Amino acid sequence: MYIKTATTIDEQIAKLRKRGLTISDEGKAREILSDIGYYRLGFYWFPY
Repeated sequence: MYIKTATTIDEQIAKLRKRGLTISDEGKAREILSDIGYYRLGFYWFPY
């Protein structure tokens, strides 16, 4: 049985940077990811 573990905020930020997103304020990025989450962020990012 495969159990998928949750991704930490630090891992999410690293993944976004690896995909080319420039994050100038890491504290604000942590706040946003805590509020809306990584996967819901994709909905907002889709137009770009």
